[in-house]
Amino acid sequence: MDAILDHSRRCYPYEACGILAGFKDGSVKTVEKVYPITNILVSPAAYRMDPQEQVKAFEDAERHG
Repeated sequence: MDAILDHSRRCYPYEACGILAGFKDGSVKTVEKVYPITNILVSPAAYRMDPQEQVKAFEDAERHG
């Protein structure tokens, strides 16, 4: 949670975005890693994730299970 709050504070007043990676066990979802992603729109009302950062986050999440 701290990583999400830190990223949001750094991005303020613009939209923050990122990816949460983890696993699901029944109805319980556990976040194991937070991937802050740059909002390339630099907007207070919308976001678009940097595609290169997004791909790197997905690849890292896949590698680590």
